[in-house]
Amino acid sequence: MFEIIPFKRFGQFEFNKNIDPYLIGVQYDFCPKEEGESWDTYSFGSGILDIYTAEGIIESISCRGDCYLEGIMLIGMSIFVFETTFNISLSLIKKEQVYFYDDSMQEVYEVESLGLQIWVDHNNVIVTVIAYS
Repeated sequence: MFEIIPFKRFGQFEFNKNIDPYLIGVQYDFCPKEEGESWDTYSFGSGILDIYTAEGIIESISCRGDCYLEGIMLIGMSIFVFETTFNISLSLIKKEQVYFYDDSMQEVYEVESLGLQIWVDHNNVIVTVIAYS
């Protein structure tokens, strides 16, 4: 379980802190940044949690599993339930569509007031949450 504290931490991982102490004794996959990219990626739990770092400092975290905001599970929640639960007006939020190689599409809501990107599938269900500092 990962509780999001906006702009501060994601579970035990604190934003703007060095990732090294979090790597001791845990299994992860490391993907160094490629040319033109800004972040190295540390992946935990077969991609359930990805941590993006710049020069070893945690910048953002992506979750496709158990992540909570104010004790409420986000993954699997309808974007419309998210809107009413957290008193966010979707019509005032920047939204874009992202297309994947398999022709699937997800909508990405940039919830700047909470430091979150909310990725939603074709059924309007939250599938990924990215938190940043």
